[in-house]
Amino acid sequence: MTISLNETLIRNIDQSLRASNSAFMNIYPGETGRRQPVHTVYGGAHLFRFDSAQRLGQVAERALVENAPDFVVFARALGLPRCGELPDVLDYATGLRHRLETNAEAVREENPAAWLAHTIYTRVQEKLKREPVEDFRIDFEDGYGNRPDAEEDGHAASAATEVVNGMNAGTLPPFIGIRIKPFNEELRARSMRTLDIFVSTLLDKMGGRLPDNFVVTLPKITTPEQVAALADLFDLLEKQSALPSGALKMEMMIETTQSIINSEGRINLPLLLQAARGRCLAAHFGTYDYTASCSITAAHQHMMHPACDFAKHMMQVKIRSTKTAQWSVARGNCITITSNIRSSMVSIKVGICIRRNCPRAMLRFTLSFWKVSTRRQNDCATLSRRPPRRPWWEVCLTMPPPARACSIISCARSTAAP
Repeated sequence: MTISLNETLIRNIDQSLRASNSAFMNIYPGETGRRQPVHTVYGGAHLFRFDSAQRLGQVAERALVENAPDFVVFARALGLPRCGELPDVLDYATGLRHRLETNAEAVREENPAAWLAHTIYTRVQEKLKREPVEDFRIDFEDGYGNRPDAEEDGHAASAATEVVNGMNAGTLPPFIGIRIKPFNEELRARSMRTLDIFVSTLLDKMGGRLPDNFVVTLPKITTPEQVAALADLFDLLEKQSALPSGALKMEMMIETTQSIINSEGRINLPLLLQAARGRCLAAHFGTYDYTASCSITAAHQHMMHPACDFAKHMMQVKIRSTKTAQWSVARGNCITITSNIRSSMVSIKVGICIRRNCPRAMLRFTLSFWKVSTRRQNDCATLSRRPPRRPWWEVCLTMPPPARACSIISCARSTAAP
């Protein structure tokens, strides 16, 4: 074999490539494999209780029983594939339900529509009993509003106490955190004080221990300095409370045009990540605030708008496969609860998507495009639906898969307050 280049000649090139590849892998390590929640429930801090997740699950179960008492009604309500082949009324004499419960694989071969509907229905029932809420964000921003300082001080302390009670009782969702107010000039002082009261109270009552997967969400970011300020506050809180360095984590909400491209025309996302100094676990895209910042009217503020496609693609290009690998679409797959728990809403409609790289077409469930918002000034809740322009199953197939092969959403509905 004839060669012209020996190891000595290519040593400098080899070292250059090794350094470059190492630097690339440090920035883009790929998927972590850690669990990622498929939805987030935002609830006003003044309403949070240690058993809020269980109470929402109970409301969801009642909604499911009332609106979809069996898998046939459920399948037709969602428009599942081949649901028209299912019987109009379940004939229990045929033993279809019994066969599905005892020998599902046999039914799958001869009646795949019934098998699919029954499988999804039973998984939803099981999920609502076991883990109705995967991620809860105690909200001091949109779901809470602007209140007198003394009132917010009290709610920050009481919400922290409820989290402590939930940790002791084992009733917290697997992911939990708080959303503080933005760090703009009008609200920065209030936001920092709320963060201090909540974290200090929590650590004091729990002997310096945080809940599992605890994060702080920073909304309406416009400059890297706001992210850096939160990281600086984390440094101070950890030092004062003897928490390990890096214990406090954050999420960034991308919901302003300035968070995508800054005033100099530079892409701002890398600068935001750098400012977090390794503390950022996730980035959430806020559909409605972002479209509002683009002066898009309310009738067109949905995540199928081309403006949202642009912003999400920018996030995908910069954030995907970095150390901040988790990102989601806020208010598209999040439920905002801002009024009384009894008037909370969790969607009936369920999205289903087939994970293509799973050998047996495992199912995961995603939230439909619903939103609950409350106008505190007139004490009324308004419910608006933003239906996708494409069939919902096609929309779900375009969503980034979670770290798990199969996960199921929670459901609930709006009920009249007493």
